Amino acid sequence: MTVFSSPSVDWLAEVQPKPMVWARTALPAWLEGLVTPAVNAQLNLVGLALVGLLAVGLFTRFVAPAVFVVFLLTQHHWFRHSLVHDDWIYLVFELGVLAFARCGDAWSLDARLGWARPAEDPRAYRWPVEWMLLWVAVVYAAAGVAKITP
Repeated sequence: MTVFSSPSVDWLAEVQPKPMVWARTALPAWLEGLVTPAVNAQLNLVGLALVGLLAVGLFTRFVAPAVFVVFLLTQHHWFRHSLVHDDWIYLVFELGVLAFARCGDAWSLDARLGWARPAEDPRAYRWPVEWMLLWVAVVYAAAGVAKITP
């Protein structure tokens, strides 16, 4: 929630800087052109609402992928226009895994209301844990390599 409610978002909307040409982009040009500072401010509000729904586990099958997309758009816009060091890249992978995992099957309002049913195969709950462990290992290995090499 702190990502979508950061005071820096208001500053970015007020200043309206131009995109940094040396900051690489992964978004198509047409999509990047659609995310203006005003749209980014609205996306932050949408992101806050979606994270609230995800926190209580309501409509998790739809909300988790939507949080992933909104996070990608808002953080990409922030980085492209400010080049401020932001650890958002470390969070994208986890949100991507969460978007495809069955995260609302047990401890959620969806489960309480009977909208989410447990998977028949228990392995459906194992792959997200393994991917998260792999990601943490990759991040730590990359940090170790960065300390060794100048």
